[in-house]
Amino acid sequence: MVDIICFLCKEENLSSPSSALKTPVSSLLSNVPGLVRHVEPSSSLLEAIDLILQGAQNLVVPIKSNITSNSKRKLLQKSSTGLTVHYGREYCWLTQEDVIRFLLSSIGLFSPIPALSIDALGIIGTDFLTIEYYSPASLAVGAISRSLAEQTSVAVVDDDGVLIGEISPFTAYLLR
Repeated sequence: MVDIICFLCKEENLSSPSSALKTPVSSLLSNVPGLVRHVEPSSSLLEAIDLILQGAQNLVVPIKSNITSNSKRKLLQKSSTGLTVHYGREYCWLTQEDVIRFLLSSIGLFSPIPALSIDALGIIGTDFLTIEYYSPASLAVGAISRSLAEQTSVAVVDDDGVLIGEISPFTAYLLR
């Protein structure tokens, strides 16, 4: 949803909305290769983390199962199973959040990391996207597009650089 809004708000598309709406969906796909990567169930957690660090946002893992053709049909009819079925094979989608959630639930194994401050761990980022509160919304399109690709938010600040709010592509996605 956010991809489409950002695409339609580009200056070249605002001048001709009807031709922008005729653009093939393939043009909306990110130029970043490997946003969705296939991994085998035997892949290690370290391999999964490496793929995420290389830019993968989702990992698709085939699930080995012994499903009969009758139960396959029932599974295909149910969309609330949490699994994806493609050509009769089940797949599980793992997001970056799933991997982080797993690591956080296992953090006790990584002593003394839980006792260290966030600053000492070096996870406070200083490179962030901002837009001034009174700026025209059209100026935010580039930052929102970048934040979508980087899975971050855009900070909305006043003239003194004080945080007023944020623009989150994820929140916009949930509001659809």
